[in-house]
Amino acid sequence: DLHTAYRRQRQMCIRDRVYDYKYLGVYFSRSLSDRSHMQVVKEKVRKMNNYMRATLGKHLNVKRMFFGDTIYNSKICPAILHGCPTWILLKSSLSDLKSFQYQSAKAVMNIKVNPARPALLGDLGWKPIEELFEKRLIYYFVYLTGSIFRTFMIF
Repeated sequence: DLHTAYRRQRQMCIRDRVYDYKYLGVYFSRSLSDRSHMQVVKEKVRKMNNYMRATLGKHLNVKRMFFGDTIYNSKICPAILHGCPTWILLKSSLSDLKSFQYQSAKAVMNIKVNPARPALLGDLGWKPIEELFEKRLIYYFVYLTGSIFRTFMIF
C-alpha cells in the first residue's frame, strides 16, 4: 500500500514536469534554446498577419500602404522582436524572422506573387529584420552598461 502510494506520487511529479518557462513574455526551454519562444512568436505573427489582412481589406484600400506600415511598426515588429536580446539566434530562427517580415510585407502590398525580398522591403521602406534585431541588441547592451555605470557612480 505504501509502495503504490509512492509510485502514484512519483508518476504525478513526472506528469507535472515543466519544460518551458515564461518570464516577462519570453519563453525559455531547459536547454536555453529559443525554439519554444519562436513557436509562440510564429503563432502570434500568423494571427497578426491575418488581422492585418482583414483590417486592411475592410479599410477599402484607402491609404493602404500608410495604414499597413503603421500596423507593422506598432504591432507586428514589436511582437516579433520582443525579448530578442535574450535569444541565441540560430539560422532557422533567423529564416523564421525573415519569413515573418516577408509575409507582413506581402499582406501590406496585397500581392499573391513572390517578389524578391529586398525589392519588396525597399518598396515599403522597411529595414531588413536582421538590422532591426542587431539594433535592439545594441540598445539593450547600452542600456545594461549605462545602468551598470550609473550604479558605480553612486558609490
